This record gives sequence, structure tokens and C-alpha cells, in this order.
Amino acid sequence: MNVKNKIIKHAKREVPNECCGFIIQKEKELDVFECINSSVSKNEHFKISPKQYLEATALGTITSVYHSHVNDNIEFSHFDKTQSEAQNIRYLMYHIGSNSFVEYVPTGKKDDLLGRSHIVGVSDCLTLVRDYYRTRHGVNIKDYERNESFDYGGEDLFRENYESEGFFEIEKSELREGDAILINKFGESFLSHSAVYMGNDTILHHPAGGFSCIEEYSRALKERTLLAVRHNFLR
Repeated sequence: MNVKNKIIKHAKREVPNECCGFIIQKEKELDVFECINSSVSKNEHFKISPKQYLEATALGTITSVYHSHVNDNIEFSHFDKTQSEAQNIRYLMYHIGSNSFVEYVPTGKKDDLLGRSHIVGVSDCLTLVRDYYRTRHGVNIKDYERNESFDYGGEDLFRENYESEGFFEIEKSELREGDAILINKFGESFLSHSAVYMGNDTILHHPAGGFSCIEEYSRALKERTLLAVRHNFLR
């Protein structure tokens, strides 16, 4: 059985969830290494554990990451492309509905919004959101002064200023790519974190103490989202 037929078989076995795995080079032939999808939203995303990555590399050279789409989307998501670029590895997607394969080959172009280290007031969630709107939509947002208390309710900068910056509130059910999400990380009433909705249940954000990234819009973050807003430029 060839590689694509193995992927098709794996994908159909995992319905209604996405399958995932690696294509590995074993000496002179290609083979499939099936992985467990550890995403919390398996029908919309996939996630491979570091343990399975190491297991695959022990068997051969990884040439591609594969996964399936079980919805109507026959294109790679922004998240898929970002991961492919970050890992510098080809992505292969099997779309069950159309019984077709699509491949994404990394271009070598890195996204300057990703992989930033976290420094409050210099490179934090607000910095990332400002840079996203400036570089992607030509929208300039004021760089508000903030210190360590920013994360813990010292000032509710987002709530106090989103309207004056040209944003208006929308229903969370109406989110579309480019909308901003205002979150409280600690379950209180003040807004301590911001993110950009990137579509397909993913967000661009900069977690405190971590690196800026695109990842799943998790259930925990949804529950702590207090406001969803859209800029007038994106009406």
C-alpha cells in the first residue's frame, strides 16, 4: 500500500476527528507514521506530542507532516501554514469530502509576529496586537504606558480605551478573522490579556512569560473572554 492510500485509510478510521502523522524516509522508501491527535478540538485541529515526534525520528527522516480535514475547508489554515514555515517542513492535507490531497511547501518567509519573547511594556500582548493591526491593516493603536501591574488589574487599559481606538463590541459568536479578543486570565472582571482571532478557532497572542504564537482558541480562554471587538476599518 502506498503512502497516500495509508493516509486515506488512517483519515477514514479517525472520522469525525482529524488524523495526523508523519511521512518518514526509511532508507530507500517512504512510509507513514501514524500519530494520536492530542488536540482538545480533534474535529477542527490536530496536535502531535513531542514523544511521538521523537519516536518517528528514531525510525527515519521526517519529510512531511500530514493530517486530514473533515469539514468543508479544502485549504490549509493560517495555523497550518505558520507551523509549516516555523518547522520548515512540508505539510500534506487529505480532504475527506473531496477525496483529494493538498500540499503546502514552506517558502522560508518567517512571520515577524511569532516567536517574540515577553517583556511587559516592550514586547507583550498589547505590543503584538498593535503590530498586527499596523502591519496587516494599516491601523495605528496608541502604545499605552504599562508596568508589571498591567497583568493583574492595576489598570484596565483595554476596557478604558478600546472605543476611543476605533473598536466596537460584537457578540463572541460573530468572531471573524481580524477581530480582537479581550480576556481575563485569572477569572476576574478586569481585562488582562488581548489576542487576535485568526479564524478556524485559532488566535494570535503573546502569553505572559512565553513566546508569541498562533494556537487553538481553547475552551479555557473562551470562558475567560469578556469582550470581543471589531475595528471600524474592518466593518
